[in-house]
Amino acid sequence: MGIHHVVADLYHEHIYRHIAARTAKLADMTDKPITDIAAPALLFGTEIITGLLGYMVYKQTQPDLAEDPSQFLISLGVTMGIAGVVYFGNEFRTPLEQKLDLELPDELDKEMELAYTIGKLNELEDSPPLSFDEVNERANEAVDAFTTKTEGYNVHHATKTKKSRFSKHLVRRGILGLMNPLFQEVMVFSEKKPGVIAHEKAHLVGYARENEAQFVGYASMLESEDPSMQYLAYGERLDMVRRVFFSPADNFIDDLEERGLNQRTLSELRDFKIFLDGELAQNSRYRKGVKWFGRKCRSGTLRLLGQGNLQNTYGKKPLQMITAYDPPTL
Repeated sequence: MGIHHVVADLYHEHIYRHIAARTAKLADMTDKPITDIAAPALLFGTEIITGLLGYMVYKQTQPDLAEDPSQFLISLGVTMGIAGVVYFGNEFRTPLEQKLDLELPDELDKEMELAYTIGKLNELEDSPPLSFDEVNERANEAVDAFTTKTEGYNVHHATKTKKSRFSKHLVRRGILGLMNPLFQEVMVFSEKKPGVIAHEKAHLVGYARENEAQFVGYASMLESEDPSMQYLAYGERLDMVRRVFFSPADNFIDDLEERGLNQRTLSELRDFKIFLDGELAQNSRYRKGVKWFGRKCRSGTLRLLGQGNLQNTYGKKPLQMITAYDPPTL
């Protein structure tokens, strides 16, 4: 364990969890997301930054121009700095696989993963479906229980999961959920993917790395002993299996049907695919380009943080952790 891990762990226990407890009061004051104020900047971030940089270059050739975007950039930098102080120290905490003493497999067995996950989903097929609010309430309890068990203390946090007025536009960017690191507010952009709530709640309690949030979302729902939440957990596991072993061109759902996946899960997968394909089809060629560029930037940022590319961060690494924690058996 490095000294940076020790410092980050102390920060999480003695500073961050107290900040989160206070910002929770602000985030829970309203059912409407405060983050929506900044949503246009998120949607058009590429254009805004490109425009500002272009203007600054242009200004060097036109020194008499009165307008100066530097103050805006300074304000943006200060805001990002505050977010960094408040939250991103959690990026350097002791890795969860070390805390839980997980032995990650070097290779993942596709057939074993599929057979095990399909079998679990079939066992849980008759679990009662939950509403969005019910998933949120139970995810709060599940993530809190996992955090207390793992860390030895609880992290009080915002309890609400909110829906943005810009949800459809964010889904078209490939974003299904978001945790605002400035004051710890959670938003999920589609009720058709309720398992995402536990992932965002994991961020909320201080699991900053995406692979760890994927893992904690799964493990907390699995350990809840609630069949409906366990069903969602294995649904998320199936999604990670898809990311690791299948390409977008593969007939993933048809393959699952041939392998004997139950009709409830197949219907949910088809429903979500129709929904997502319909939303993505609304993107113009320009918006598709911006989405592609955004994914490249996101992947690059994750690489700089030592988390690997998007496929590794949201698929392979968390699935390795999950396999070590909940080994697939037949």
